[in-house]
Amino acid sequence: MALAAQKEAVVVVLDVGQAVARMADPSAFTEARLAVVKVIQNKILFSARDEVGVLLIGTKGTRNSLAEQFPGEYMHITVHRGLEPPSAGLLRSLSAVSPDGGGPADFL
Repeated sequence: MALAAQKEAVVVVLDVGQAVARMADPSAFTEARLAVVKVIQNKILFSARDEVGVLLIGTKGTRNSLAEQFPGEYMHITVHRGLEPPSAGLLRSLSAVSPDGGGPADFL
């Protein structure tokens, strides 16, 4: 009996909040975003069956299902992209992500 190919799901959490927006040297955020891009590029090349999601914490707005279920909780957390196969579109969407100096985020 052949084993089914394993599939992996990765959710990347990227802080875009107040502390990041106030950093004197913005290169740290740029490097973090580049690291996320490299993870996704590797998934595209070597693990295209896997899924990747991107969660932004510290955003001005809130867009996540837990905040909808529990009003007033899980604020300043945005699901940038839900779990999906790695793609060029996902990579392109990351170029628009920047620190926006939103509020403090509840995150586990």
